[in-house]
Amino acid sequence: MRILSHSVQYYLLLTMDLLDPLDPGYIAEQLSRPPFVTIPGVVNVRDLGSYPTSSPGLVTRPGLVYRSGEISHITPEGMQKLRQLGITTIYDLRSETEMHRYETPIPTIEGVEVVHIPVFKTEDYSPEAMAKRFELYASGKTETGFALYVPLYGWKGQDRDPRSYTSKGREPAREMIMRRLSKVPFFADNMEAALNMFSSRAETMIAFLKLLDERYGGVEGYVKNVVRLTDDDIANIRKNFIVPAPQSEVPAKSGPDAPPQS
Repeated sequence: MRILSHSVQYYLLLTMDLLDPLDPGYIAEQLSRPPFVTIPGVVNVRDLGSYPTSSPGLVTRPGLVYRSGEISHITPEGMQKLRQLGITTIYDLRSETEMHRYETPIPTIEGVEVVHIPVFKTEDYSPEAMAKRFELYASGKTETGFALYVPLYGWKGQDRDPRSYTSKGREPAREMIMRRLSKVPFFADNMEAALNMFSSRAETMIAFLKLLDERYGGVEGYVKNVVRLTDDDIANIRKNFIVPAPQSEVPAKSGPDAPPQS
């Protein structure tokens, strides 16, 4: 049996179709490294810290904000991990309809408050209504919290890897997600659209930002005019979420003002 090096596996991953299943060995290795965090029973957990921002030498604060898939199947070990990480509040964006349909209620976690903030209203979450939304978003899916941390952190919008973190983190749940999508009539008859919903493409992120620019004057315009955050709100969030990058991550200064080399 021939074992491929990680560099060869990486090349194959870059050249394969984004909708193809990813190599299990590669995924296991990727999920063991930052920004991924292992919380038993929860998929696609990532620390939103250490991302570069539009301000040179500043990054998002690590260990403060995390994103993840649904928490309904979290294990006792996973709950303990939440406490170890200092996570005290979770915001659940799912609708009541989704939780009922998939029998995935909000769990009770000692020491952690779960705040339910559904993105879609219950009455608008029928398969027919969702199919119409999915037809609009069939080219991919934006990440949880994407519209929040771009303007507030000043994130550059550059991934550190051509393979999306979302695609990697979601891969262990591929079978479960595809099984759920197959129950929606629109996807049952259109497997390519279902696979596209599972994927996370760079062009989708770019199109999303373009839409925000055209419709709202940018993401910051959206959070000001739609979410109704004030300039002071945004300034305070940035103050809390943006910190100096570790010295090793700050690009060396060049030119006549550069410090002398020892």
